[in-house]
Amino acid sequence: MSDRPNVKLPPPAIYAGAFAIGCGLHWLLPWSAFAGPSRWLLAAALGLPAVALALWALLTFRRADTAIEPWAPARNLVTHGPYAYTRNPMYVSLTLLTAGAAVALDLPWALLLVPVAVLVTDRYVIAREEVHLSHMFGAAYRSYCARTRRWLGRKAG
Repeated sequence: MSDRPNVKLPPPAIYAGAFAIGCGLHWLLPWSAFAGPSRWLLAAALGLPAVALALWALLTFRRADTAIEPWAPARNLVTHGPYAYTRNPMYVSLTLLTAGAAVALDLPWALLLVPVAVLVTDRYVIAREEVHLSHMFGAAYRSYCARTRRWLGRKAG
């Protein structure tokens, strides 16, 4: 077992790739789904919490003196701040931000590809990070997983 998570794809690149494919599909098959002022309200409702959550998560990691980059080894297990509500607040933030940008720019194809970015991140980034964290922190990490969901919400009990 390596002391590194073996993550090959940077999550922002995964989301940017999905967004770029959505832009390409929009160019080939133009489609408008978001119009009027409600578009901006929805985009803000997705984007502003995304930015706030990302900043909170980054600040929490900095204060805990652990690596932010998913390919770097974890130095400390962070279970407080936004990590008390989701094991992956930075990825939740990327998801919301990408969805908000797709709505703001009226790119429904890009919005439809957000779940693909989530799936790729879940399978090829988070799964590897979890193996690494379990190796590094053992029972403490497994206990954290038992009480905090991968994406959103604390578990009952």
